Amino acid sequence: GKVAPGAFLSLPCLFLQILPLSYIIYFFMTENVLRGVLQSEKLKHIDLPTAPSLGYFRRILLSIFAVTVMPFTMTSYLLYVSQNGVIQISNPLLHIVIMLFLTASAVGVTTYVVAKAVKKGLSETNSTLENLGKGVFDYTAVRSSADEFGDQSYMLSRVTERLKRMYDEIKSLNESLEHRVQVRTHELNRTLEKLQELKTQQDGDYFLTSLLLKPLSTNQVNSSTVNVEFLIRQKKRFEFRRWKEEIGGDICVARTIQLRGRDFTVFLNGDAMGKSIQGAGGALVLGSVFASILERTRLTSALRENYPERWLKNAFIELQKVFVSFEGTMLVSLVMGLIDDSTGTLYYINAEHPPVVLYRHGKAMFLDRFMFHKLGTTGLD
Repeated sequence: GKVAPGAFLSLPCLFLQILPLSYIIYFFMTENVLRGVLQSEKLKHIDLPTAPSLGYFRRILLSIFAVTVMPFTMTSYLLYVSQNGVIQISNPLLHIVIMLFLTASAVGVTTYVVAKAVKKGLSETNSTLENLGKGVFDYTAVRSSADEFGDQSYMLSRVTERLKRMYDEIKSLNESLEHRVQVRTHELNRTLEKLQELKTQQDGDYFLTSLLLKPLSTNQVNSSTVNVEFLIRQKKRFEFRRWKEEIGGDICVARTIQLRGRDFTVFLNGDAMGKSIQGAGGALVLGSVFASILERTRLTSALRENYPERWLKNAFIELQKVFVSFEGTMLVSLVMGLIDDSTGTLYYINAEHPPVVLYRHGKAMFLDRFMFHKLGTTGLD
């Protein structure tokens, strides 16, 4: 027998009517079922970053194609077989009603499953964002669909994990911050106490050094014709308990001695190298040696028979020998001299100290024309 031509055409038309629409409906229904499964507690923490994705742009195009091709194919098929006499349609209105019903059902079902999928995806995203807004970071977003909403859930899950780690770290820091501040404050207080203790010890050493310097820097001039005044301002000033003192390398000494039966006023203005304790050490040596020279002169008659220029030279040489033993680590500049109380004759030596100034008849002038090197300079005759 012969097969009617319409039989060959009915098969592809049937596939065009049913296959796209069935694919859309079953795809969304299957995804909706899997969504609930993937959100279960057992599968909730499974990461699916490489799941195949079908975006909503292609989904909507495929859905429109599926609901459009069914009535178009059915109408075209009926018109073709009716025109060629393959079948006879006795009641066209019935077929039209059936086609409208099928089309409406297809559109309704497709619209429902698509809208439900969109609503479900939006609900999951909104729920995740709402939890993040409330500061609930224990919520886990699951990739439960192969679309943009699934991608958003995956990315939100990563963001939530990072925020949770940051929140836990900040919470831990805040909880231990007060303790750390107390520990740090205690450490700083201990350090401050140690520094204060060291400063007190240092100021005590400074104070003892100042006590040693005081008897060496004295003005013991007993003359009716020569007046001597001191003005000393040291570099280092400090307070120790209830005392305010200062130390440094500056020293002034003045005293009345006798040479060859005449009264002389001896004076010394020295500046030892270094500030505070270093300079004070040099001043102590200078004052001690010079005090020894003055005391030997007072007690030894042979020394009192020296002429003033010889006594001054011998004192300077003795001081030089003492400081040269430091091998250049301690130098002292000074002006040292003798004044004849009866005649006013001045004998003096300047060793790299500021020049001596003579003030007479309202005029000031420098006297220094020659200077020696500082005490302690090596390699000199």
